[in-house]
Amino acid sequence: MQSVKVGLIGSQFGGTLHIEAFAKVPDAEVVAVASPTKAHVEEFAKKHHIPNVYTDYHELLARKDIEFVCISVPNYLHCQMVEDAAAAGKHILVESRWP
Repeated sequence: MQSVKVGLIGSQFGGTLHIEAFAKVPDAEVVAVASPTKAHVEEFAKKHHIPNVYTDYHELLARKDIEFVCISVPNYLHCQMVEDAAAAGKHILVESRWP
């Protein structure tokens, strides 16, 4: 079976939880991460062996090989990112945090 290519949007605490969870799923392969702070997202990608890094999540969504995106960002950013991911034809997991 071919693995599902995953893109993470967000590289803070929630992104860490999700990367650890995806590591336990044999058919999931995290191939990219996007977060606006270049130094942080590069460090996150290096630590978790993610080959592709973006500071603009639209670039991640433009990748044809990514089928599934995991959005782990502050709640006020969810709506636009989910709409953009849906428009790009991606399967979506969005994490909400209660105040």
